[in-house]
Amino acid sequence: MKGLLAIACAVGLGMGAAASAQGISKGAGSRPATDPGQAAAPQPPKVPEGALRQGLLAADPVAVRDAMLTEGYQAKLTTDNAGNPMITGRISRTDYWVYFLDCQGGVNCKGVQFHSGYLLNRPIDAAEINDFNARFRYIRAWLNEEGNPRMQMDLLMRDDGMGPETFATYLDLWRQLIVIWENQLGV
Repeated sequence: MKGLLAIACAVGLGMGAAASAQGISKGAGSRPATDPGQAAAPQPPKVPEGALRQGLLAADPVAVRDAMLTEGYQAKLTTDNAGNPMITGRISRTDYWVYFLDCQGGVNCKGVQFHSGYLLNRPIDAAEINDFNARFRYIRAWLNEEGNPRMQMDLLMRDDGMGPETFATYLDLWRQLIVIWENQLGV
């Protein structure tokens, strides 16, 4: 029961408050905010009563790429080995991939996964990975079969989609966590 209460409280905090609690600020694109007070929870745009809000959908990879470009990120739209859309780019010293998930024949995707991978000149163990995961939510770090660290963040982007402000907040969170992860790993 305590676990469910903790989840409900975490959900109630909202994206901005959770990011602020982690020491993560909301900035625009690749520029960090200088005032931690700017990390307020994003609010959906005002929509006239009875109107439907249409946000970014994983089913529209061009719009996802364009939103990333608008926020100042490198984003090249391509396809993966299975024929699904994929976006590639680079943040700081890290190459990343945005995989489109739950697609049917390369279209009608339901979500995206931001993914980065690293080859290190030092061993890394599960305790270091677990420490990172305990300090930051919304992402997860893990070791692949070869013992190389990975980081990923999943976003569900179906139905009404994700509002552009919320998507920009997640992009900025991804960028900030990549830099923290790079510093921890020493890359």
